[in-house]
Amino acid sequence: NHFFAVLSQMATPSKPLIATRPVPAAILLVLGGATEGLALYASGVLPQRAIRTQMTFASMIVMKMFFSALGTSMVVQSLMDWLSPERFKETRQYLKLAPGYGRAIGGCALLGIGMALAGSGPTIVAAQAAAGVTDAWVVISGALTGGLMFGLAEPHLFKIDVSCAPGTKLTLDQIFRKNYREIALPLGVALLSASVGLEVLFPFKSDARILGTASSPVAWPTIAGVMIGLNQVTVRLLRGKGQGGSTSFMQILATATGGAVSGRLKFSNLASFTQFLFVWVGTPLGAFALSRQLPGVTTDHVFPRWQSFLGGLLTVLGARIASGCTCGNGITGSSELNVQSLAATAAIFGFGIASGFLIQKAGL
Repeated sequence: NHFFAVLSQMATPSKPLIATRPVPAAILLVLGGATEGLALYASGVLPQRAIRTQMTFASMIVMKMFFSALGTSMVVQSLMDWLSPERFKETRQYLKLAPGYGRAIGGCALLGIGMALAGSGPTIVAAQAAAGVTDAWVVISGALTGGLMFGLAEPHLFKIDVSCAPGTKLTLDQIFRKNYREIALPLGVALLSASVGLEVLFPFKSDARILGTASSPVAWPTIAGVMIGLNQVTVRLLRGKGQGGSTSFMQILATATGGAVSGRLKFSNLASFTQFLFVWVGTPLGAFALSRQLPGVTTDHVFPRWQSFLGGLLTVLGARIASGCTCGNGITGSSELNVQSLAATAAIFGFGIASGFLIQKAGL
């Protein structure tokens, strides 16, 4: 009966489950994160060189997974918008976030450069560490350093409250005066089709051979992206907003410094742990479990450690400047049709690709 009561609460257009049933919600967040960790490991995206080879188009694992995750997010959120439009609207944090195009693009440019250097990002690095990627902890130390730099600089250089003024139109559906699903559904289907098309043109087995990861006859990156996208609705129902990753670094720093750095993000109750539970407990759990069953993620030292550290620093510094990382701006914000997030996502990949080719040309 308790289980069905929890499911009933999730299905009703009221408060997020974490506000009314925090313990079951926390458990479900960890389980949701674990499925994402399984997907990340199975996709072959966790080796550091997966992201860098994507930036030079030597492999296509990251793009296939990203298109699939973004497309699935749009499709399932269109269903949520149809079934419970008010509930969905309440969970769209990017209806309210407006750091400005300068911060969004500039911050995500740093994030893209950092991803090319480190072969990692704020949302996947915990799963990389759990799966045995050797330099994941170097990336994490750099990421915490970048978060600390931002936290110290924020009160002096950046506007802390990035909420938009009432009536501001931030999303495509607001600008064109359409229902969310009228725009998001066809875009989502197109992105899913693009992911499948990339899988046909660049089979996973070929990418796996380039990366040295385990081959599979299944289109793992596309399937992994579907699993990540499906989690968008689960996370919205559980915590009242979409997925993210870089905020959890700031929460760790805020708590570790007793609130001296970004004190407003200090852990205070179970509800404040939602992103941490998903990113730092759930995804590592799933990645670790699958890594024990299937070989595939290389643990060999791949990049110079200064690149892993500097890249980690830039990913979180850039993500916090932009008010969202590859998951926050790239998937959650873009799937909500936020125009600044769409521009930020273009900056991530544009500067990441440019950096990837520069690194390759320099022989670094």
